[in-house]
Amino acid sequence: MILYKQAPALIVAIPLLSAFAVNICGWFNKRACFPMALLAMAATFGATLIALFQVMDTGPISYRLGGWPPPIGIEYVIDHLNGLVLV
Repeated sequence: MILYKQAPALIVAIPLLSAFAVNICGWFNKRACFPMALLAMAATFGATLIALFQVMDTGPISYRLGGWPPPIGIEYVIDHLNGLVLV
């Protein structure tokens, strides 16, 4: 399953994209906003658990956002303490 490799990016992307989607949904159907927000929170929690289990198995995760090297791009590192704080 490839999802576990993308878990660090999903921890950032899911809340960011769902905030936009819930805002747009609020213009059309206000009753659907709360379930969408709960679904986004559950998906983010699942991604954090996947990342935490991966850190516990293999050690710290170093994820390069966009594939750029660290002096130019953003390097996202999740270690044992960060994994526990995320959950």
